[in-house]
Amino acid sequence: MAGRPAFFRYVHAIVGCRSRDLTALPSAPADQTTTRRQWLTSRSADRSFNVPVGGCAGGLYLPQVCGHAHLGLLVCGSMAGNQPERVALFIDGSNWYHSLRDARVGNLRRLSYSRISQKLSGDRRWIETRYYIGALKQHWDHTAYAAQRAFLSLLQREDPRITVHLGRLEQRVHENPLAAALLAALNDPRLPVPEPARQHLASLAAAHRSVQTLKEKAVDIMLARDVLELAADDRLDVVFLLSADGDFTPVVQTTRRRGKKVYVASPGWSSQLQRVATRFIRLERHW
Repeated sequence: MAGRPAFFRYVHAIVGCRSRDLTALPSAPADQTTTRRQWLTSRSADRSFNVPVGGCAGGLYLPQVCGHAHLGLLVCGSMAGNQPERVALFIDGSNWYHSLRDARVGNLRRLSYSRISQKLSGDRRWIETRYYIGALKQHWDHTAYAAQRAFLSLLQREDPRITVHLGRLEQRVHENPLAAALLAALNDPRLPVPEPARQHLASLAAAHRSVQTLKEKAVDIMLARDVLELAADDRLDVVFLLSADGDFTPVVQTTRRRGKKVYVASPGWSSQLQRVATRFIRLERHW
């Protein structure tokens, strides 16, 4: 690093994963303004980059700039005329939740969605964040219903620009393939299982021949409709889609054809969305 220009030493200090104390960062070289802008612009050729999901600050988990981040997105932003670009976030709640779980992000209820929205927006103007999820019914599971309601209430109280949009959940009954396989194995005379254990396992398998699952209905359609409607009405300039669901590929393509930027951000991955989005921001777990 010693032989590099001052600006690159400054950038390395900002995005280096080992830099945690922002108060200790060096000041940006005052005489490097043109170089900075040119360098940031040159990064626009990157199609994807990594930003960590977390970083604990005041008990809230926030995205931090780390790794190969596109600084033009998170630092300098763009201007529409003399006004900052208008940003709206659309969160596919179920896909987002499971992507966070797969990335082993803990304490999900402590995530601050206003901080996430502000961090992703950068110096653009964050106008709203919409969270889409299927609504649980109380008679299915009282505990899960209460937990979901408490989370959604907390989410809406955090900032008036955050709204919740509820879709339907339908119960589906499916045959349990594990139970069927276990019964077939227990009925195999070549399997040396003591008779008491055989009877016990057979009764368990019979009791779990079918399983109930929940299927979201209308959630993806609502999200897609709202993105297209806001883009058509020119009520936003930039879309952040927090999902790795490749089914949103046509929505991203149509929105971009309307002249809007669409950034996809998720701990998960979708090669389809990566190909069509303005950028795919792969969020990583760095605490």
